[in-house]
Amino acid sequence: MARAQNEHIAFGNGPHVCLGQHIARIEIDAMLVEVLSRMEEVERTAPPEWLASNFISGPRTMPVRFRPGRRVGVG
Repeated sequence: MARAQNEHIAFGNGPHVCLGQHIARIEIDAMLVEVLSRMEEVERTAPPEWLASNFISGPRTMPVRFRPGRRVGVG
């Protein structure tokens, strides 16, 4: 029997929680620090489109424009 498709629930909870969620969150934070530190003059180009949900809500899209900054620690 095939499993029915369901919506993604990120790291889950209860007995089905992702054991690697804490390291994944640290990795996500580190990646965002590196990416955002290289983006200068960030500005929105349109209003964000919000995802409304009983489970999770946040921006669905948020168009931005930026000027690439200097790459740190290269060369």
